[in-house]
Amino acid sequence: MANKTYADLFREVNERYGIQTTTQFHVDPSKELSDKEYQEHLKAYKDVGLVLDELAKKEGE
Repeated sequence: MANKTYADLFREVNERYGIQTTTQFHVDPSKELSDKEYQEHLKAYKDVGLVLDELAKKEGE
């Protein structure tokens, strides 16, 4: 499998989790990530989304 780029990562994060981040302006979007790095970053964004969802629920109580 070919390495994916930061651009691929940010696109997938937006599609999967609805998260848009300014991080894309601070890295080279064409920089390649190993599959391990890509999966680690993807999981981190998923975890951030879960935390934000929990905080939103608490604010609504």
